[in-house]
This record gives sequence, C-alpha cells and structure tokens, in this order.
Amino acid sequence: MILAVAGSLAANIGAIEVVGVPDGTHLGVYPYLGGSYVIPGDDVTIVPALSVEWSPDQSRWGFVASGTGDIALSPRLGFDINVALIHDQSGASFGEADLFIGAGPGLSIFLGRYTVSPYVNVFKGITVSGWSVVPGVNASMSL
Repeated sequence: MILAVAGSLAANIGAIEVVGVPDGTHLGVYPYLGGSYVIPGDDVTIVPALSVEWSPDQSRWGFVASGTGDIALSPRLGFDINVALIHDQSGASFGEADLFIGAGPGLSIFLGRYTVSPYVNVFKGITVSGWSVVPGVNASMSL
C-alpha cells in the first residue's frame, strides 16, 4: 500500500546554543542545515525534519531528527511544540556518539514562503548523564 500525504518540502538553516543545567556551562554553538516536510492539518501543522549540525568551538557534529506541531494563532504566527533526537559525535566516531532527547516550545513567524522560528528546548542525555537548555532559531524556505 502506498500512503500519500499532501505537503511541501522546505530547506532549513539555523543555530543553537547548548547550555549545561544546572551550572550554565557553555557546551557549544551549533549552526545547522537541513530539510523538512510541512504537512498541513485542520488544527495542527506537522513538520518532521532532518538536519546536520556542527559545533566549530567544540569540534563536534551530528544529526538531528525532529518534529514540530504548529498551532496557528493567526495567519502570521504559530505556537510550536518541538521534539528532537540528537546524535552528537567527535570526528568520525559514529559508534561513540552521544545521544540526547528533548522537547520544548517555540513560535513560528510566517513571512510568505519564509518562516522564522525561535525556540527553547530542554534535553536529557540518553547515553551520557546530564541535562541542557538549548535556545535556538530556525529559518526555513518553502521549496
């Protein structure tokens, strides 16, 4: 069976700042590039995404699988609920990557085919101990 879902592709660019909790330690700035698929719904728009991120100050990189549920507040503003799974590694050490899971709120500001989304997520280490607060901003362009 083939399942078809009406939606549209988008290109994403953004950056996050990772801050350790509770001590406030700087754990890295990660710019990222990725793609997403926007699936409009009656009440909630669902946006699964996949990105690759890199921290020049920590010499780490990895993949991010995320999902957003966007609830329209007006034609130009949405309230977001974000969830993400992060894979973070040093160099080519794929098997030694740290894994994190997180979630948090955000806003989406719609500007025609462009969207700007500031957000704040909280992450828990899966393969390492610790928590982090991660503010970020994403900019997307519908393709």
